[in-house]
Parts: sequence; structure tokens; C-alpha cells
Amino acid sequence: MKKITVYGSGCAACHKLKKLVENLIKENNVTAEVQYSDNFAEMAKLGILSVPAIAIDGQVKSSGSIPKRDEILKWLI
Repeated sequence: MKKITVYGSGCAACHKLKKLVENLIKENNVTAEVQYSDNFAEMAKLGILSVPAIAIDGQVKSSGSIPKRDEILKWLI
């Protein structure tokens, strides 16, 4: 099971990314757990300097923007 964490400050873009990830998981029957974190100390530890950001299994895949659906899907499959 993949562990996905969406990092954000609580902004609309951050919640939009979380919803997008959740929808892609459901649409493609991916077994994954999605979490949302606004823990800035954790973000700093991972080197995240801007949000929204997404990490899959502890590896930061994107930060500072909402990735395209097909890009996120590649990371999930």
C-alpha cells in the first residue's frame, strides 16, 4: 500500500491537490492511504520550500504547484 502525504498550509490549492489525489486513487483502484499535513517542521526536514507538495512513500514528487492528473497517475501506478 502506498502512503501519500499532501503537504500544505491550509490553502485552497493544497486541499484541491488532496482531493485530486483521492479521486485518482478511487478512479484507478489504487491501494493507498492519503494524509494531509500542515507540519512545517516536517516539510522543512523533507526540503519542501513551497506548497502544495506531494510525497509518495516518503519521496517528495512535487512542490509549489498542482501537478497534472496524468503525472500524478504515473506516480501512483
